[in-house]
Amino acid sequence: AWHALISRHLGPGAGRAALDLACGTGVISHLMHDLAFVVTGLDWSEAMLAKARAKAQKRGADIRFILRDAERTLEDRASYDVIVTRHLVWTLVDPKTAFAEWFSLLKPGGKLLIIDGDFVSRNWAMGLRELWEKLTAGKSRVSDNDGASMARRHQSILARIYFSGSARAEEIARL
Repeated sequence: AWHALISRHLGPGAGRAALDLACGTGVISHLMHDLAFVVTGLDWSEAMLAKARAKAQKRGADIRFILRDAERTLEDRASYDVIVTRHLVWTLVDPKTAFAEWFSLLKPGGKLLIIDGDFVSRNWAMGLRELWEKLTAGKSRVSDNDGASMARRHQSILARIYFSGSARAEEIARL
């Protein structure tokens, strides 16, 4: 399914240069490599990159993995044919600036593929979870002394994220 999605939106790899932003353990990087893209995976977690590099070594995949910030990549302008990002955009503090950076890295005619989810809009599952928490309040055998603290921290983080209320495709495209 992933190969088909990438091929449908980006076409054949055919040795074209690809950048996988916030690559994590390299899942998308490896899929792109399978499709004959020359891949650079970028992430700001050395622990994630270590896992990505280990996978590449095990598979014999020639993928370049670099430790960088996805919002300020330090990569050369017009150096990639395609850029892919998965589960990053909804976390951006300043998406307009990030998008400007990413588009500057694309060669003329290059494509940016955003694979993301709307992880912050309220939906039926969130409502069900809140109802369950109300119904089971104080009945759990598991101690959760840090629950309130973690909830405050989560809200503090969301308050700094541009798409903290919703991350629908239409909103992203307007930027």
